[in-house]
Amino acid sequence: MKLILKFFAIFFIIINILQSEVIRVPSERFKTIQDAIDFSFEGDTIIVKRGKYNEGLAFYGVSVTLASEYFFSKDKKDIEETIIGTEGTAINVMGVDKELNVTGFTISGGASWDGAGGISIDNSNTNFQNMIVKNNLGGIGAISVEGGSAKFKNLYIEGNIGIGTVISINDSANVHFDNVYFANNANLFGRGGFIAISNFSYVEFENFSYLNNYNLHNTKLKDMPVPGFLMNYLKNVKKSDIPRKTAEGIQLFNGSSLIFEKSLIWSDDKQQLYFPVELLLEEEEEDEEETDQNDFILEKSKFSIMNSSFKGNEESIKINESNSIIEFGDDVINSLSNDFGYIK
Repeated sequence: MKLILKFFAIFFIIINILQSEVIRVPSERFKTIQDAIDFSFEGDTIIVKRGKYNEGLAFYGVSVTLASEYFFSKDKKDIEETIIGTEGTAINVMGVDKELNVTGFTISGGASWDGAGGISIDNSNTNFQNMIVKNNLGGIGAISVEGGSAKFKNLYIEGNIGIGTVISINDSANVHFDNVYFANNANLFGRGGFIAISNFSYVEFENFSYLNNYNLHNTKLKDMPVPGFLMNYLKNVKKSDIPRKTAEGIQLFNGSSLIFEKSLIWSDDKQQLYFPVELLLEEEEEDEEETDQNDFILEKSKFSIMNSSFKGNEESIKINESNSIIEFGDDVINSLSNDFGYIK
């Protein structure tokens, strides 16, 4: 009986493989990537040739694999020279229950004032690998994850500008970063810092390099390593227009958990890790004078460090007494009485 069941299981797997299709872009049938996505069915693979694709992609519920020719060639030039980006969010994913796989692209030139410039994921199950995310501009500069789960592996994230934050993870999202380089990004106006993790989300950074990200109050414009149209935008921004309370670093809010494992944080700036538990409460009270404080009390968050290195300014890690920190190893000393941890 077990052999019969095993036979039928293998049979149905083979049938599903045979029914799936490899779609190539561009081709006579599909001039754009979005045309191929709209035609595709679950399990299909879309292979995109090298080139600059000035289009924003939208995945609504469809579980496919979208890949550059790197999928077969393993040539890194295929990643660098297969570019997606346009005004608006470059890749938008909504309601994908089964895993969506995206691999082998450069996401660059996205610009969304009220959303993510690069990648936006909403209540979906996604897997992004072997990607470059650079020179995007948005309310959330590079990546937004709202609910669901997401995996990011072998990513290079650089030169993105967030009006509010560069990466946002929110609404009980479960996100894992592995072998990710996050450097030379900038936050302009918001309180989200460079990375904002909020509202019962769970995030793991493994082999994560967080290096020299910027806030315009602490950095001269000429020192911003951001090319092209983003620099043109920055030239029109006056420092006097930027709130002094603009947040830096990694912000951890309201019952969220963050784990650093085998990772590196390096910067000469202060406040690279910050846990402002009262921030939302204070902000809401300014807007609503007669608000019940209990409506905005936030849950404690947790920050864990395993086999990681923190280099640079001695005040790089700040923690509020209402949160908790767990340490493994000798890299970081935490001092709740002084309201911050510091480097040994």
